[in-house]
Amino acid sequence: MKHLHITRRLAAAVALVAIVGCATDSPTAADRMRGHADDQSALAQQWEDGKKMIKSGNRKIENGEKMVNDGKTLIEQGNNELAEGRTMVRDAERRFRAQYPDLEIGSEE
Repeated sequence: MKHLHITRRLAAAVALVAIVGCATDSPTAADRMRGHADDQSALAQQWEDGKKMIKSGNRKIENGEKMVNDGKTLIEQGNNELAEGRTMVRDAERRFRAQYPDLEIGSEE
């Protein structure tokens, strides 16, 4: 009877450990490093800092690439407007000279 009582307690303890173990997140590399020795906590902190920097770096690269793409779009739009504006000015000057050949106009570009 006493053997059965110990077996039940052992089974309950194992089940409790299994449930608690499943309820927590799996340990990160930093957690595992900390678990080996207190003097290794500097390595764990370095690892965590490195992971943060990687995340921050990737975000900055993505934002920078978006800014470059937006800048290229603005440059392209500016070049198109410049070309269209120059064409409009030349056309207006040509038409003015055709209607008023004796009048002098200066270019203001």
